[in-house]
Amino acid sequence: MTGRRKAPMRGADASRVLADAARRLLDGREPDPESALRSAAQAAGWRDSARHPPPAQVVEAALSERRLFDGPRHQARLALLRREALEAMRFLSAFEPRLVGGVLDGWAGAGAAIEIQLFTDEPDAVLLRLREIGVRPRTLPGRRSGREDAIPERLDFVARGHPIRLSLFRAIELRRRTTAPGLGRATVGEVEALLAPG
Repeated sequence: MTGRRKAPMRGADASRVLADAARRLLDGREPDPESALRSAAQAAGWRDSARHPPPAQVVEAALSERRLFDGPRHQARLALLRREALEAMRFLSAFEPRLVGGVLDGWAGAGAAIEIQLFTDEPDAVLLRLREIGVRPRTLPGRRSGREDAIPERLDFVARGHPIRLSLFRAIELRRRTTAPGLGRATVGEVEALLAPG
């Protein structure tokens, strides 16, 4: 006998969870939409992740709140963060940088980290490149899956007052689906297009 398929969270429950998840994302309590959704659902008593709304709806709720309360000020701040991201990506172009997270998706606020994925089989080369400009990043353990191509480490530093977080992947991961802190992943050219007038 097969169990009944559980219905997704709906109506007022889903709206409350999405609103809470958006607030957690915007105030920095959670680093990405999936974490924010998971925490908000648990706080509401929803333990079954199969019934959660999709993370994309958290981003939509966060963006709506940004537009409502911040408007043009947020757009100016976001453009500044994206320009800083683009400069960092160009500097690290040898490592196939991809912008992810709130700066790409549009919900990042003041003090948000610029999240960039790098793809290389030589993590030390990234450190050497950063040392060329006097940057000594804080090295954090990466996510480990037990696979040979797990993420080896994460590098955090501040450039011109903006936190930057680099997640290092093996080069082969660029051709695979990787987990991003947000919903998308953008190349240098795609970030340039985001910043283009009009």
